[in-house]
Amino acid sequence: MAKRLLAHFGSFTGVLDAAFEELVKVDGIRDYSATLIRLTKACAEYYLKEEVLKRQRIPSLTALVDYCRVSMGGLKDEQFRVIYLNPQNEIIAEEIIQEGTVDQAVVYPRKVLEMALKHKATGLILVHNHPSGNLTPSAADRQLTQAIIQAAEALNLVVHDHLIIGRQGYFSLAENSLM
Repeated sequence: MAKRLLAHFGSFTGVLDAAFEELVKVDGIRDYSATLIRLTKACAEYYLKEEVLKRQRIPSLTALVDYCRVSMGGLKDEQFRVIYLNPQNEIIAEEIIQEGTVDQAVVYPRKVLEMALKHKATGLILVHNHPSGNLTPSAADRQLTQAIIQAAEALNLVVHDHLIIGRQGYFSLAENSLM
């Protein structure tokens, strides 16, 4: 059964990222097996999230990227999240701000900042995925980042980074001097 799943989805990651409906289409996979596979992915995601959040402070960019890649790298549609930080740069919340289509998610800076005020945050890390696998930020990605930075400055909030997540890696706007 494992070999059939790997052949059908192309990789172990492909199996874990597959929707329940896709899994049960594979010969020999029943509801129980598909549920177990989906549960395995959820457990891995929870484990990595707990590792990132358990110390409250983000242990490293690598740990944050690992968590984001597991939780959103395999999504079929774009998702935009924000990680909210307190003055000590400890995580106080993570919010899914918008879920979009295969190639875009419409995000309003106002909603990002409303949530920051709600959580009493002083810092933000913006994160979204590119289902296509192309990690290059689009013009819209760069414009949105600048709009959020400008609006955040007026509220004494710091945008630390904007990460673009894909299955195979990530792109940091801060590391690449685009912020």
